[in-house]
Amino acid sequence: MKYLLDTNTVTYYLEGRPAVVEHLESTRARDRYLCLITVGEIYHGIYFSTRVQRNLGRYRAFFRGVKTLPFTHAVAEQFGHAKADLQRKGLLIEDHDLWIASHALAHRATLVTGNERDFARIEGLKIENWLG
Repeated sequence: MKYLLDTNTVTYYLEGRPAVVEHLESTRARDRYLCLITVGEIYHGIYFSTRVQRNLGRYRAFFRGVKTLPFTHAVAEQFGHAKADLQRKGLLIEDHDLWIASHALAHRATLVTGNERDFARIEGLKIENWLG
């Protein structure tokens, strides 16, 4: 099973939240993925923090152990389809979250996030929340 880790899941893992650590470490390394949108959000958080060098080291070490899903035409098409659907329903979410969800949908991955409320609006998206 492919697990696409949302930004908050990576942060919770590195903060040492027990339920997230336990879940992530019980998965196979080959099943753990990120998308570049998540990586960009994490780098934003790092460079906005007061401990840039400390955080860079921790996150870069984590990134080395996780694969990145490619940004493809299928992801872009999924984004356009999902955004139009949500717009028609008056249920839009932030574009970054929609891009992350589109990666999960296009690559048939389960999105692991603590933000079930927003992501649950996206039809067909498989979600797991490892916070417990």
